[in-house]
Amino acid sequence: MRTIRGAAAFVMLFGASNFPLGAHATIVSWKVLNNNRVFLNEDNQKKFQQELCRARECSKENEDSDHLCQPYRDVLKGQYCAKDRLRKNDGVSYWIPLPESLPTAWDEYTATYGPKADYIFSKIRKIRGRAHDLPDNASCRWELIPPGPNAPENTNCAEFIGKVELDVPYKLTIHVTKPDNTIEDTSRDVLVHDIFVVALGDSYSSGEGNPHTVRGILDQGPYKSMQLDTWWDRRCHRSLFNFTSMAVGLAAIQNTLLDSPKHTFTYLNYACSGAQVKDPSPATQGEGGLLTTYAGRETLDQISYYEKLFSTDLGLGKRNAASDSKFLPAQIDQLKAMICPEGAFKKDCENMRRPDYVIMTIGGNDVGFGDIIRQALLMCNSTLSNLGHALGVSEQCAIDAVKGRLDRLARDLGSLATVLEDVKPKKVLLSEYVDLTHNEKRVSCDDFNMDRTLGPADLRIVGVGITREAAEITYRTVLLELNKVLKAAAVAHRDQGWKFVSGIERRSEIRGWCAKPSWFVTWADSSFKQGFLPDSNSQLSRTLTTGIAHPNIFAQNFAAWRIRCEFDKDGLIPAGFSQLPVDSKASCEPLQQ
Repeated sequence: MRTIRGAAAFVMLFGASNFPLGAHATIVSWKVLNNNRVFLNEDNQKKFQQELCRARECSKENEDSDHLCQPYRDVLKGQYCAKDRLRKNDGVSYWIPLPESLPTAWDEYTATYGPKADYIFSKIRKIRGRAHDLPDNASCRWELIPPGPNAPENTNCAEFIGKVELDVPYKLTIHVTKPDNTIEDTSRDVLVHDIFVVALGDSYSSGEGNPHTVRGILDQGPYKSMQLDTWWDRRCHRSLFNFTSMAVGLAAIQNTLLDSPKHTFTYLNYACSGAQVKDPSPATQGEGGLLTTYAGRETLDQISYYEKLFSTDLGLGKRNAASDSKFLPAQIDQLKAMICPEGAFKKDCENMRRPDYVIMTIGGNDVGFGDIIRQALLMCNSTLSNLGHALGVSEQCAIDAVKGRLDRLARDLGSLATVLEDVKPKKVLLSEYVDLTHNEKRVSCDDFNMDRTLGPADLRIVGVGITREAAEITYRTVLLELNKVLKAAAVAHRDQGWKFVSGIERRSEIRGWCAKPSWFVTWADSSFKQGFLPDSNSQLSRTLTTGIAHPNIFAQNFAAWRIRCEFDKDGLIPAGFSQLPVDSKASCEPLQQ
């Protein structure tokens, strides 16, 4: 790992200042305070970034890392895999991200980011300038030209804190008067841009399987909960440790190394576990998520059940009329409500806030991984004794089961592209799905079975399993075909800024369900972290835990890297710090497939 020291470090990190070489010179650096604006203050942002870097650095036990978290190495002092973060159960490691709640701009009770005028449309940012290597016994005066929107909040020889307006070039100067009354002026260009990032989609974009704090169900034996798991948003099982939030967090860390301009990030995430595209129609209301309303991963009835079970108030009474309804608004409607400053959305509204990026994973639920497997088990073979090998009997049956859904998804993605035209995103990044069917040698899993999925022996469905042949068929007929549909949609709409983010499926082929280490949440993981949901009979299910087969925090880390690479290509990350990851397989250019 490269370490940069001394004057060379300042030149690389902060750019050359206007001082004569060989003479004593004051060096000025500056940064934007709280540049990841989804957090309410700089302190909370730092806590999130430290936890993000803990997970990234801890993953080096199994995955090579990179230079992204260098700023936090001294702070964390090598305590990346602390026992209160990384736990192991039955040979499976899982990450517990947040020891405390971090307030953000998202209000779960009103189901909105806000206040909108400040969070989405404010053009004022706070900066901090610092002077390094000041001469002894000097006096100084800071000057910002043109003057900022308000008087500086703090000025002394070592530090300047003031406010600037977005996209307005400034010059920050420190006038240093030395003991001999000579004056030394050191200036820095100051320019701040804001990047508006929006995440939409399904459980992969919501971070399903990675709650902030865990239920700890296996610590007291099966089905005895210690506490209620916590999420950024409970109804959607939305976690701050989803790959888009992590990508923004990584970009915010590295962005401090840019000279000028620097960037702030305004981030919205409406992704919801279980969501589908669903072209709007009366029949799809309540079961879509992206273009139509959705009941949520946890319904209001299930949340009410939890409130009684845990004798807690999850805030149902605090929700406003809109969020207290049976269904959540369509994700696209939630986004539209935020981008028009004058109130309700209207097409071509004046001063619309156009997203710089809309990032999505979508299509897995539309195609129905679980449904396809169940249909194949129950329909492709009628003899009960052969259920365990049903999917392996006929590849054509699997193809027939998924083809109609893939065709429907392709049409619905066309509808989504049309709706997104109203929002006018500059770029739409459509991510491919990870592969859970192979082990570390890229051999199809032979233990991808219902016993492992459903857990202990007293719960398993005797005789039901999926063979290695079936796993390979699932890979070819479902995963690869789904990713082909997504790629085709991105190509078809590239004139509207769409791009297919690849390289994720190929890398995940060595981190599948049965790989050691694995990038996926098992039954043991999910039941420990998330416990069980109430079933249709309003009883706590003994099997219904929703994190199974979702990417864990290490898989989310890699997907975050790929998105961060897209930011890099657009100049948001300083060249030289992001181009040389230790692991060549994690390079910004996707591997050939």
